[in-house]
Amino acid sequence: MNLNHASTRNDARGFSLVEMMITLSMLAVIMLMLYATLFGAQNAATETTRRAYARNSGREAIQLIERDLRMAGSGWGTLPVQISNNGAAGTLGAITPGPASGQSDSLRMLGTFGSHSVLSTAMANAAATTTVDSIGGFNAGDFFVITNGIVAHLFNVTSVNTGTRQLAHATSSSWNVAGGHAQFPAAPGYRVGTDVYEVTQIAYRVDSLNYRRRTLVRQENGGIPQIVAYGVDSLKIWYRMRDGSITRSPGQIIDIREIVPILYTRSGKSARLDSTWTYVHPRSF
Repeated sequence: MNLNHASTRNDARGFSLVEMMITLSMLAVIMLMLYATLFGAQNAATETTRRAYARNSGREAIQLIERDLRMAGSGWGTLPVQISNNGAAGTLGAITPGPASGQSDSLRMLGTFGSHSVLSTAMANAAATTTVDSIGGFNAGDFFVITNGIVAHLFNVTSVNTGTRQLAHATSSSWNVAGGHAQFPAAPGYRVGTDVYEVTQIAYRVDSLNYRRRTLVRQENGGIPQIVAYGVDSLKIWYRMRDGSITRSPGQIIDIREIVPILYTRSGKSARLDSTWTYVHPRSF
């Protein structure tokens, strides 16, 4: 009798160890490619974000410099402002260019950003109290410039008397010490109706020591520097003179026609250099 026996051999063959290793290797390569693509896209997005931030930061910084420059010298133009440097005579210009020999320039300016009034009583000499029509906006610690259009003088307010509308400038401030303030008008001094401007001294410079990255800072009246922009490479200030020449080292400010601040920034891993700039013509020049 012929008996048919079902085969007990399993023809279905599984993966060999070599095949599994090849498959896993291919999967690993594919995963690495996917991760590389993903991280590459993330890095590109991060780079773009950093670059956009640097550009926006630079643009905002230049706009701030432009605003300050437009108001430099408002009320007295290019007249040298007579000051007392702790009793020694000196002057401040509406614009004081900083060093132009290094990588970065600095810039100081003196401008009107606040109140304006006029004398209600003649100011006979530099020691006399300044009495004005309105003390609105003037506070102790402020600076003011008094000018008749021929000469100009700067003082530091030490106290304000609201009843008498007087701006005191005692010698407790080094800006008011006797001995400075040259070329004060002869008697009767500054006459009734003379302009009195509340002013601010502003300075811009690149700080490479006090922050992790090179930083553009802005300083008012010698106070604490405020950060304006990070990732700064350098600040260049160019001056277009009335004779058409361009320089970073101007002579007399009366010869300046336009000011061109250029802020260079670096961003991202590539440290790509970018720049933002503008042309500024101060209103009073």
